[in-house]
Amino acid sequence: MTRATRITAVLALFSLGIVMVGPAIGQPDQKKDPLPTDRVMRLVRLLLEQEHISERELDDTISERAMKGYLESLDPLKLYFTQRDVNTIRKLEHDLDDIVRRGEDSFAHLVFKTFMKRIEERIAFIEKVIEEKIDYTTREYFITDPEVAVYATNQEQIDRRWRRRLKYDHLRLKLDKVEGAEARDQILRRYRNFRRRMRQVDAEEILGFFLGAITHAFDPHTAYIAPKPYEDFMIGMRLNYQGIGAHLQDQDGHIVITKVIPGGAVSKYGKLKDGDKILGVGQGKGGDILDVVGMKLSDVVKKIRGKEGTVVRLQVKPKGGGDTTIHELSRARIHIKEDRAQSKVFDIDGVKVGVIDLPSFYSDGAAARRGVKDYRSCTRDVRKLLEGFKKDGVDTVVLDLRWNGGGLLNEAIRLTGLFIDKGPVVQVKDGRGEVSCYNDRDAGMAWKGPLVILTSRFSASASEIIAGAVQDYKRGLVVGDPSTHGKGTVQQVMDLGDLITRRGKPPALGALKITMQKFYRPDGDSTQLRGVRSDVVVPALTGEVEGESSLDYALEFDHIPAAKHATLAMVSPAIKGQVQQLSKARTDASAAFKKTRTDIARYRKLRDLKMVPLEEKAFLALQEDRESGPEVEVPQSTNDETLRIRKDDFLSEVLRIAADYTKVLKGTV
Repeated sequence: MTRATRITAVLALFSLGIVMVGPAIGQPDQKKDPLPTDRVMRLVRLLLEQEHISERELDDTISERAMKGYLESLDPLKLYFTQRDVNTIRKLEHDLDDIVRRGEDSFAHLVFKTFMKRIEERIAFIEKVIEEKIDYTTREYFITDPEVAVYATNQEQIDRRWRRRLKYDHLRLKLDKVEGAEARDQILRRYRNFRRRMRQVDAEEILGFFLGAITHAFDPHTAYIAPKPYEDFMIGMRLNYQGIGAHLQDQDGHIVITKVIPGGAVSKYGKLKDGDKILGVGQGKGGDILDVVGMKLSDVVKKIRGKEGTVVRLQVKPKGGGDTTIHELSRARIHIKEDRAQSKVFDIDGVKVGVIDLPSFYSDGAAARRGVKDYRSCTRDVRKLLEGFKKDGVDTVVLDLRWNGGGLLNEAIRLTGLFIDKGPVVQVKDGRGEVSCYNDRDAGMAWKGPLVILTSRFSASASEIIAGAVQDYKRGLVVGDPSTHGKGTVQQVMDLGDLITRRGKPPALGALKITMQKFYRPDGDSTQLRGVRSDVVVPALTGEVEGESSLDYALEFDHIPAAKHATLAMVSPAIKGQVQQLSKARTDASAAFKKTRTDIARYRKLRDLKMVPLEEKAFLALQEDRESGPEVEVPQSTNDETLRIRKDDFLSEVLRIAADYTKVLKGTV
């Protein structure tokens, strides 16, 4: 039997197995799919094999990874599929590469149909047992770690696992004082809503799940983006779209306004607010109102968005009750505002320390190409802040990149150039081993004084480029978590429709975000996996956040020859050691940092739990520990510098490190 024949036979048997267990229920929309899935699959395979930095084929190893990824994307806690299902599905574990080569989507659909069948069975079980009395004194556990969970092998295991799941759901509701009939109703509604959402999954989304598993098997940042998500992705890249200016969410089948965007049509209209429910949508001033209750969120959003200046009518039920009314809105272009660089100056024992909070490496490239004089650019903004620091007599600069996940490479290079004279900032290597060096070519420095780069595990990509360059040039100290995130790869987004279209409007085939290059520091170390290690570590919960090394199939760290560059001798082992000792003495004696270390230990303990007790007293004790336990607080997006730059215990220590560094350089410690 040839491999192709075997695949066909297994798929036929698999399909028969689904039919034999009962009629097809809960299947995705079976209308003709306008997306040419065979063409998309072949194109994705071709690009992966020819353009991915690994230069590997879509082989059996990738097939194994993708099989695991596809199953886990649907059923991460292994509550729906059975071991028998998985055994049948895994008969093709080494054949997904061939399935993709032939452009066949039947396997992806058959797996999803099996998943839908199991959802129906689990909900039927829930409806059957929901009224049963629950014994909260039994010592048993519910597994919450996907890596520990296993598939059930028989009906008894399935039933036992789902009784535990329901007990877990009840206990969580008890925390909110929801019990009895109200709790049962909420639980039933939750699972029925999940079934409803899964029934709305269409062929495009199934292809997205499947190709997502294939692409993630190459590395965690390579991804297929289906047409609808790609449209949202491009909105995020453009930072604007045409609509009403509101964030929407599906809540129990109702489309609810969860956030009004300042400056948008809803904000200017002034009569709609967070919590209002959208029951219907009409096009133009006289179009019929279409009932959208129970409709897929993405379909409702598509109906609300439209050309700037056109009219959309919304049938809305106010939050808290009241009459349902029709609201007429004119669609407008909504601009999504990015946070800009902010600064603040602190006096630390006679040393003036200027802090610059930089949330991303941003630039309005379109405005720059149009010749707009004052176009937005993080490099321009930071240069202005540095000029202000010099006028104010600032001694030392702290560039805070703790929450900076990256951005435009060119801006990272230009911004690094504010702190070095000229020379290589980053090296980039592609899959063929060819290395390109990107230099700061502008002679001179906007800031020549002491410099501290403040990082965390959230600092990634372009942030790691500037931190690595500053460290290699011995230009300043890197301070913060033990290391940055460790994302040292470069992705390119390829519009699949554009790639195959020479004339006319390209078809909406989605896009492939593909890893094509890796970043390397001037001295040759990759920032991949290891990140940039701090010269001075300050204890913080952010250091416990998982970085690149925790992701499946992350690319490895490696090294290339160093690029020739100058060093500025503003850091040496002696200088670094002296600053480290001063900081350690302070944090060891600090009550605040003693608490931080205790919090870190508690955070690790809670993070590493694999299962949750279902005996009520033990469950409540654990939840109390979790609620009172430490959490990593990511600051909210804001341009209010009083909220962005806060002198808490952590920043106070960083400021003292900056002051120490300044004094050590001057020889006044």
